Amino acid sequence: MHLVANGYKVLAGSLNNFEVDFVALKHDEKKYFQVTYLMTDEKTTLRKTGNLLKIKDNYQKYIISMDELPASNIEGIIQMNFRDFLTADGIL
Repeated sequence: MHLVANGYKVLAGSLNNFEVDFVALKHDEKKYFQVTYLMTDEKTTLRKTGNLLKIKDNYQKYIISMDELPASNIEGIIQMNFRDFLTADGIL
């Protein structure tokens, strides 16, 4: 709903045979989002980053979770807290 409220068309499902939770489109801009409750184990991290890393374009990719950690970067994928995502300037 936050993406739609910021003017994005939101698609869910798969993209190029890779599951992606949300693909946000606005004009000629595209952003990919994976969402998970917590990134507490390696299995979750691999599942959430794996499909994003398979997408070979230069659009921004995000993992949004409830982890209470500062925003970080996993091989070019921005991982951030859900509350920070809702209030961050420059993300949308």
